Amino acid sequence: MDVYKIIADQDKVNEFIDWLPRLEENEMFYTSLFARSKYHDSVSADKQQLKRFTSNKEWLLSKIIQSQSIFGSYCNKNGTAIPQEAIAIYITPNPRNMEKAAIATAHKLIDLVSSPYSGYNPHQICLNEIQKTKSKTRFVIFDFDIDKDIYDPALNIGYDNKLEEINKLIESIEKIIPEKCMSYIETRGGLHVLVKVDEKPDTYNKMWYNDFKLIKGLDQSGDQMIPIVGTYQGGFVPRFIKI
Repeated sequence: MDVYKIIADQDKVNEFIDWLPRLEENEMFYTSLFARSKYHDSVSADKQQLKRFTSNKEWLLSKIIQSQSIFGSYCNKNGTAIPQEAIAIYITPNPRNMEKAAIATAHKLIDLVSSPYSGYNPHQICLNEIQKTKSKTRFVIFDFDIDKDIYDPALNIGYDNKLEEINKLIESIEKIIPEKCMSYIETRGGLHVLVKVDEKPDTYNKMWYNDFKLIKGLDQSGDQMIPIVGTYQGGFVPRFIKI
């Protein structure tokens, strides 16, 4: 029986889990499995959420494996099966604060129960609040896209050009901030750059964040979700370039 393949390289997934920051007692990672329209045109939403969960490092691999359910168990709104090629799993490398999330959830639910029931789902509300309640910042994350005139991920045309552009990006970045502060993940469409804030010297280029935002190709920055290394991201397998 066919199943959705989330994991492409389990050794690389384990390497990624080892790389994730150590959690404090009140922290967890937040993970979402998505189907994305930019990966397959049968998906109507940019990010159709299929499954989400929290985990510590010890249980993360098991929970990813549990997401590899029978093909067809993830469906579009019209009931058709989500294609394998549309799937990607993302995580918050900055852990979520469970205490803050519990307080925010309690306030939200108190507001909701003070009025007639409006169709809300307490379980989903709790997960929403967990997603929003970042704990201590370990990384500032920058998402760089490679121009589709240079590389087309859907057709996998121009991959050598993509790698050349990534090397240029890294060269520009490391003129701004030391290499030891960085982790780089090649994604389907470009590069995720993660600045390790605890390793950044206080005396080094206090304007680094603004300088990063001037680099060509920047799509988003801040506290973001990233694809899990070693898993499928729309048919591509994200990998570390540098840790």
